[in-house]
Amino acid sequence: MVGVCVTVVSLVRLMEVTGNISTVIDNVMAFDSILFLGSSVLSYLALRTAHDTRVLERYADILFLAGLVLVVVASFMLAWEFGHVIAPPGLAVGDPRAIPRP
Repeated sequence: MVGVCVTVVSLVRLMEVTGNISTVIDNVMAFDSILFLGSSVLSYLALRTAHDTRVLERYADILFLAGLVLVVVASFMLAWEFGHVIAPPGLAVGDPRAIPRP
């Protein structure tokens, strides 16, 4: 999931999404990758620890679910931004020559 977050950040930069929304999406996905990394570390510790690991498992689950929610939020924000671009015939939606809607 960390790879998915990094890929989305790269795609947002390559597609040159207009406005400040690209910065917001980048920040959300960067924070999201930290959540997934924390979830992975806690899961690993829960597997490798000999004593009771219910607390580690619970926190790993919470971080993972919070990360999934943020992925969905960022996906909606990205889809919303792409929906606000008019692409003339022959141009892709992410093309910088496309005309942003007011």
